[in-house]
Amino acid sequence: MKAMIGLCNYKCLCGIALLLCAIVSASVASCAAPNVPQSAVKQQQATATMTETLSTTAPSPTHRKDFPMSADAFFESYNIDPGVKGDWVPSAVLGYTDASEDYAAISNQTIGTTKWYIVSSKNKTIEVNAIEWVLDKDEPNGYRIDDPSPATKTYQIQDDTQIWLMIGSDALFRIPVSDLDSYIESEYGKTTLWNFTMVKDKITILSEQYVP
Repeated sequence: MKAMIGLCNYKCLCGIALLLCAIVSASVASCAAPNVPQSAVKQQQATATMTETLSTTAPSPTHRKDFPMSADAFFESYNIDPGVKGDWVPSAVLGYTDASEDYAAISNQTIGTTKWYIVSSKNKTIEVNAIEWVLDKDEPNGYRIDDPSPATKTYQIQDDTQIWLMIGSDALFRIPVSDLDSYIESEYGKTTLWNFTMVKDKITILSEQYVP
């Protein structure tokens, strides 16, 4: 009889000990977990979903369709006027985008108050004149261009420099580096304003500036 009572007491003590362990574990977990409002959780989930959607629906602009492609095939595929740059036609087209997220990805790397005119371009060497793009509400289009100095600088273009030209106000197409010389000599190229992206004095992106 005593043995049975002792066994019962032992089982009861074990049960109480397990219950206490469960209570302590739950308390620790509750303290460790941050008290995140339900609205914040929903916002995080929505952001994650949006990010995943953009990453799957917005491919890099240089990898859309079958690039590179000939100029004729490009103009026909995208229903673009072959005379978009006057008489000048690229030897090939390396990329195209009219998607807002792609356009922003390119433009955000190049936008700034300093713009450049490319005075001359030859054998991947460009001579440029810097100007200032100044917002001015008194001007018809809300800005003015100041040219503080006629002085020029010389830069080297790399083989992998991305050169993007405007189509209208919200589309860009990429041309080969070898086409830059002829474009700068063209009617449109002589008056084009450019944005530069530079890394360690090397130009990585040349992006044409839209001028209203």
